[in-house]
Amino acid sequence: MAQKILTPHQEKFLELIAENKSKNIITISLGKTGSISRLVFPGMGSLITYTFINRPSGSGQIGLKDMREHLRIYYPKYAESCPDKKNNKNKKNH
Repeated sequence: MAQKILTPHQEKFLELIAENKSKNIITISLGKTGSISRLVFPGMGSLITYTFINRPSGSGQIGLKDMREHLRIYYPKYAESCPDKKNNKNKKNH
């Protein structure tokens, strides 16, 4: 079964990102339907995404722990740039 996950509004943003990738733009959609944009848009060229640490300031925001996990899964380059948690703990203890 196929399901459309982006709204027409988000599809317009994807077009904007693709057309202007060389201009270093930042785009994000808000609200519950905007959650997917926080994962998809950076992969398309938007420079940043937004998350929260303790509690969200708006609907659709993804927590830091979940966001990091999603980014590691969907973006291998991000995963390569993240230090291993075990190695970080060992470094702190030495």
